Amino acid sequence: MGGRMRGLHQQIAADLVASTAEDGVRDVLEIGPGPGVMAVELARLAPSVQVTGIDVDPAMVARATSRAERAGLGDRVSFLVGDAAKLPFRDGSFDLVTSAFSAHHWADAAAGFAEIRRVLRPGASAIVYDLPDRWVRFERHAAPLASAATQGGLAGSTTSAFRWPWRVPIATRLEYRASAG
Repeated sequence: MGGRMRGLHQQIAADLVASTAEDGVRDVLEIGPGPGVMAVELARLAPSVQVTGIDVDPAMVARATSRAERAGLGDRVSFLVGDAAKLPFRDGSFDLVTSAFSAHHWADAAAGFAEIRRVLRPGASAIVYDLPDRWVRFERHAAPLASAATQGGLAGSTTSAFRWPWRVPIATRLEYRASAG
């Protein structure tokens, strides 16, 4: 992976850690981790977290697993094959669910967001980074991020521009906090 994309994933991991520093995050789910760059970086920055990544592509799961093992993080970072619209986890399993640049690929984004809501613990957060809405129109199946999140039951989500590098708004950052009870 090129240096620029690695830098972007490092910046996103740093944003996740800063955004959840006071939340006692221990269990993190990353949907669509690809080769595992962000998951490994998140585990490096937050030594108390356990990161699980789920990706539809078995080849990406293999690459991500290898990356975590090479980084010496195989005990805290794991990956499995699965679909965002059918997460294989119990209700309320995670303190944080995140995704970076995969939501526009989900066949049914609203179902993916409904699953995110289902697996969040009370008071937990979902933070999703994806293409700005003006770029989504180039993707065949993609819905605007906030719209898909609302359709999936994440009403009240906030969106903002995620700027990187040189303060360029390269992504939309969506944040949702599950009700505490």
